[in-house]
Amino acid sequence: MAFAAFVIAGVLLLGVLPLKLAATWLGAERTGWIVCLFAGIVAGLTSSALNQRVPFGFVIACLISAVVYKLFLGTTYLRAVLIVLLQLVLLVVVAIVLFLVAPSLLGLVGIKSGPSQ
Repeated sequence: MAFAAFVIAGVLLLGVLPLKLAATWLGAERTGWIVCLFAGIVAGLTSSALNQRVPFGFVIACLISAVVYKLFLGTTYLRAVLIVLLQLVLLVVVAIVLFLVAPSLLGLVGIKSGPSQ
């Protein structure tokens, strides 16, 4: 049960928090958790479809994600592009922090990490 809570928290922290922070900092109209979650899901689906089929798919996927964010978050296209870029930077930062903090958090709830003896 505790592991499921960590998985849900990880998905929210890695998937939604960077988008929510970037959208809030850059002045998007809609920055709620649910809106950011759905915007991230739609952008992720379009990005994954493009990355597999198109050369330079990452760049095109970022531009398409900006269109999705423009529609969902109520912002201009230029701000949406900046949201995509800032989201990527924040995603890396949050992932590094979680990587460093997760073992101690798992130990607090009784889940052992590391090699078993």
